[in-house]
Amino acid sequence: MYVSEITVTRLYYWFYRYGKADIRIVDKNGAPVANAVVSGTWSGSASDSDTVTTGPDGWATATSDRIRRGKTFTFCVTDVVKDDWVYDSTMNVETCDSN
Repeated sequence: MYVSEITVTRLYYWFYRYGKADIRIVDKNGAPVANAVVSGTWSGSASDSDTVTTGPDGWATATSDRIRRGKTFTFCVTDVVKDDWVYDSTMNVETCDSN
């Protein structure tokens, strides 16, 4: 399994800004992988980490901490785990995305 897509968007809540990363995990045939645990880190304006689980469609959503000021949010996948599966990061279409 590998990361086929990451989309980071910058969101606003009152005076705060935060990043949202949508991550898609697929198998070697491009089919979605459900219940994969995705770990990753935020950088740029945020500096936290997240661990999220994919749904039946292979998508998982991570959100950064809220901050007062922020211009760029970057999310990088550091690991993907699922019992009896192998994460092959060399097949990733992308490992990080920014907005």
